[in-house]
Amino acid sequence: MLTKRIRLILIFVLFAGGTVALFSDPYLAIVLWAVSLVLILGHLRHGSMVGVLRALGQGRSDKAERLLAEISRPDLLSRRYRAYYHFARGLLATQRKEHETVKVAFNKALEIGLKGRQERAVSYLSLARVAYTEKDRENAKNYLEKTKENQTKDLFLKRRIEELEAALKR
Repeated sequence: MLTKRIRLILIFVLFAGGTVALFSDPYLAIVLWAVSLVLILGHLRHGSMVGVLRALGQGRSDKAERLLAEISRPDLLSRRYRAYYHFARGLLATQRKEHETVKVAFNKALEIGLKGRQERAVSYLSLARVAYTEKDRENAKNYLEKTKENQTKDLFLKRRIEELEAALKR
């Protein structure tokens, strides 16, 4: 995975190399420009999202937050990565207990369409916990039901669901 800075330098070098090669070998110039175009498109459509998701998977939220901040135009990301961008923002906001950001980010991720059942379940569970914290029991129950619909065999997730169910019964 290349950082944003390295990708941009590589794009610039390839484009400049294509411009220089234009005077000696026009076919090489076209190839270099095509490769730089592919890198530009990849940069816009995927950004640093692979690194963000990898960092989150390793529990390195500081690195994930730094890589997420590198993405200046999330609206240009592909639909899938845009959903995961908001999912990652929601996870990081959950750690900081920023309830408004959690609600906005996870709702946006679910609206765009998270692919994985696990990610949808985590999103709904986080929304249920925020609703419970804000004493909105009805929404907490609704989100908890949606969490159960998307539940996987993850024991950690199962335990959190049971804890929230027990809290809602009180």
